[in-house]
Amino acid sequence: MKAPARQRGAALLVVLSLVAIASVVAMAGVKSALVDERLAGNMRAMAQAQMAADWGGAERLSETPESSGLLECAEIQDRAEQGGVSADWSDVHTLTNSDTVGYRHIDCIEQDVVVQLIMGQVSDGEQVLARHFLMVGREKESSGLELPDLIPDDCMVYAGGPVVAHPELDQPANCQLNGLAHPGNDYGPDSYIDEVAKDFEDADFGPDGCASHQGIVYCDARTHGFDGSLNLADYPDADQIVIVVDPADPSQSVTIEAPAGSYDTSIVVSGAPTLAPHGQVELNGDIWSTGSMAISGGGGLTINGRLVAEGPVTINGKVEISPEEGGEGDGGVIWIDRDD
Repeated sequence: MKAPARQRGAALLVVLSLVAIASVVAMAGVKSALVDERLAGNMRAMAQAQMAADWGGAERLSETPESSGLLECAEIQDRAEQGGVSADWSDVHTLTNSDTVGYRHIDCIEQDVVVQLIMGQVSDGEQVLARHFLMVGREKESSGLELPDLIPDDCMVYAGGPVVAHPELDQPANCQLNGLAHPGNDYGPDSYIDEVAKDFEDADFGPDGCASHQGIVYCDARTHGFDGSLNLADYPDADQIVIVVDPADPSQSVTIEAPAGSYDTSIVVSGAPTLAPHGQVELNGDIWSTGSMAISGGGGLTINGRLVAEGPVTINGKVEISPEEGGEGDGGVIWIDRDD
């Protein structure tokens, strides 16, 4: 009887199969570990970029940005995210404990407010690995104007003519000087209007004869066809509204409609303005004109500011004037994480 044939090499095949399976499992584990390490590295770089942006925002918040020739922040950020960092950006400010983590900044416009766009970044010495964008600045100050220094602080209405109020105001309102508009004693806003006009020489005016730039609305009846009628609701974010009339008719009436609501706006008029509120209206700002002025109480008007006119002032209806609450404020802080 013959002995059974030996199964030569079977054990080797089994061992090789087990080794191959173990190698595949090991390679999968290594690959997963590498992916996890890369993800962790990316998350770490993103966290460092955000930290750098926050650091830069804190350092730059007290700085005053430039205010001319600026682009929109969103446009600049879009370019930077594609790697298009222009020469207008600052050099990289590295953090004290790292040469590869830092931030850059650039001035830009966000909804008519001048701010600084901060880009926190992490690099490997050759290319940027992660970016994070932050926007910092100051909110618009309240809309008080720099009225003439010689106007007493306790004057609610300062006029070059009589002040007539129906019914009478709760407090004495009239600070009147004869000859207020005399050439040698001119407290009018003409010089201020001329300054604003220069800033709007190259502005694009709409069909209503008005243009808007950095919180100022400028309406020109001389060359841009402003018809003398304006609605405050059309310019809810205006810090100041400046209106200039045709010099051939300096007494031209200007009607300013104000639907119910609150407006942080000062008004400067070369002409004779009439403020016509509809419903409860609060105006946080001053009104300044080169001519007479008419104010209608409508459903109730509160002016947290002062009235200054070179001519007489007529006030009809329920009007409250609080000069102490007008004028300039501190403004608030703008701190917006653009990557949230």
